[in-house]
Amino acid sequence: MNKNEFLAALYYYLAEMPEPERSKLMWDYEAYFAYNLQNGKSEEEIVRGLGDPARLAAEALRARRLPPPPPQPQERPQRIDVARTVGVTLVLVLLNLFLLPVGVSLWSALLAFGAGTLAAILAPLTVAADWAFNGEFSPATLFASIAATGAGILMAIVFVQLAKVGLRASAAYGRWTLRTWRGRN
Repeated sequence: MNKNEFLAALYYYLAEMPEPERSKLMWDYEAYFAYNLQNGKSEEEIVRGLGDPARLAAEALRARRLPPPPPQPQERPQRIDVARTVGVTLVLVLLNLFLLPVGVSLWSALLAFGAGTLAAILAPLTVAADWAFNGEFSPATLFASIAATGAGILMAIVFVQLAKVGLRASAAYGRWTLRTWRGRN
């Protein structure tokens, strides 16, 4: 058997293998032939050294087969633990009776701080409105309102950061409450 007959037989016996994988394997055997031919072996000697193409194909196919996946366990329906659900619900209601008013108070204080920030930023407009409606203008009042605007801008930076922290904390508390009530804590 020569090289071409050997490779044709091997290609035939590897028919079960996907084409890209089979082509790569065939290229490897052709490279093996080329290497040994350069080192002085004849095609017949190389074929004798490799052995039967049907056996080589069977080994290659056996090597690529994976064991079947392990059986999946049967899912049991979840039992609802009524006592746990009632107990957790009561504890969360009592906890929320204390924490929700505190949270609402903090949010109210933050909104009041935001309103003060907005008023400080808009202070020059009040001076302009006073001048337009009453006809009185005082440079000291204008400069004080400009200073209030500067303070209002700084307060706005603080307000934005506090609002972000408040939103994150409120969302985290809500997620924790829900996870605890569902029993996934």
